[in-house]
Amino acid sequence: RYKQLKAKSRPPVYGPSKRNKGKSVPGKPKRAPTAYLIFAEELRARIRQERPHLKHDEISQKLSTAWKEIDEASKRIFQQKADAIKADLMQNMPSSVMLTGLEHSLPEPHYNTHMYP
Repeated sequence: RYKQLKAKSRPPVYGPSKRNKGKSVPGKPKRAPTAYLIFAEELRARIRQERPHLKHDEISQKLSTAWKEIDEASKRIFQQKADAIKADLMQNMPSSVMLTGLEHSLPEPHYNTHMYP
């Protein structure tokens, strides 16, 4: 009986992968880095030089711990760098480029005509 049921059964049909959301929009600008990303970029190079044997996740843990331990004045410096980069990106980017990513990400409107007589 098992062989008969096995012969009749079909493998599950999976939909499109959720990880691969689609193609990126050409010409779409990258997002501006946050203060933490700028901090991590600067400190990551120093940590790799001092301790080249550390794995990526261990470096990330050290970065997050270091970010939590630094004082607000130091964080403010990185925030000012991030704000300057963001302002520069916004100033040099034409408004038409800013809309291209949004246009492609919005779904087509779908109206259910069966609901209305």
